Amino acid sequence: MGILDPAVELLHTKIQALGESATAQDLAYLARAIESIGGRATVLDVKGVGNAEMAALVAAKNGGLQEINDTGGAKVQAVEETGTAQVERVSDEGTTQQNAIQTAGQGQVSAVQTAGGNQVQAVQSAGAAFTGLIPPDWPADGDDNAISIPEYVGFHRIPKGSLPFIFGVVSRTGDGTWGIGQFTSQLGQFYNGQGLNQLKLITGHHDWSNNYRAFRVPPSLQLLSGENGQFMYRNWHATYAVSSNVYQYPHALLGVIFVRNTTNQDITRTLNCGGACYWSSGYEGAGVQVLTPDATNEDVSAITGLSDQSLWAYSSNTSHVSASPNITIPANKTVAIVLYTSSHYYTSSYNVYHMFEHWYIHSFRSGFLTEGLEVDIPRTLKAFYNPEGSADPINIWK
Repeated sequence: MGILDPAVELLHTKIQALGESATAQDLAYLARAIESIGGRATVLDVKGVGNAEMAALVAAKNGGLQEINDTGGAKVQAVEETGTAQVERVSDEGTTQQNAIQTAGQGQVSAVQTAGGNQVQAVQSAGAAFTGLIPPDWPADGDDNAISIPEYVGFHRIPKGSLPFIFGVVSRTGDGTWGIGQFTSQLGQFYNGQGLNQLKLITGHHDWSNNYRAFRVPPSLQLLSGENGQFMYRNWHATYAVSSNVYQYPHALLGVIFVRNTTNQDITRTLNCGGACYWSSGYEGAGVQVLTPDATNEDVSAITGLSDQSLWAYSSNTSHVSASPNITIPANKTVAIVLYTSSHYYTSSYNVYHMFEHWYIHSFRSGFLTEGLEVDIPRTLKAFYNPEGSADPINIWK
């Protein structure tokens, strides 16, 4: 204990004894004593009240800590509960989105698979339509459910309802004797027969190699056009007078039309045609031949031959002659109509022969074709293209 402790203790006791009843004199005295002692009173205040104050402070501290703990715990729990709820919500939403994506994806995959299956089925169906139609197994009957390749090509190159035919001008010796391919009497007289040889020449269905195969105008597909259905060829040319064979075995103008009867009855119609010709050696003139198979289109495998019938034969010298032969197309058959004319020798001058050529058909649509008759487009195309390289014209019908 210090030397001031007794004084301090005394002042403390005095102050407690006086309390609120202290007089001004007492207070002045006490103030003086306190001033003399200095800060010791403060120490005693701390000492006197320290226990109670400390208890209050401890209690306040403990209460504050408890409040902090309670508040913090509540907030932590709230955060945990909120976080858990958020996690659960995000998880639920994620699952929902995932399910939606999976469902949509499965729907898209299913749609793609369905569309792909439909496309594959369409391709397979289209392919099945051509099964067995690769040459030489083309179905010749247009009533077959499966469309033939020639008919398919024809519908794209030549629309159905068109009137195509094959036309060309064979040279024979009408262009002199130079080169190869010319001929005179080897294939017979065209004006009154030899329809089969004429068909072979114009379609190339033969095995003659270079013999007889020279053309002034190469074979081509032509059309009987217009409302009436007509085609007309005219040509004037001069040829060096190397030999009389030029006009005695002149150009042969050939055209062949394939006409099909789709009914069960024979149909007879009139062909309107004409042209020019010359007459001297017997190998000029003009004429119409019809080739008819010995079996119907319903049984093409049974076709073994073609009958050759002359329906118009003209043997005179003229720049124009018209004809109207009657032609019968048997039931369920396709016939080949061959029109032949020859160069008309007009005159000669300065070692030159002047020749005029004429070939035509008119009123074929309006006057020849009736219900049940049609141009056989598949056989026309097959005859023209000869995709098999066949030497036998019978194969045109098969």
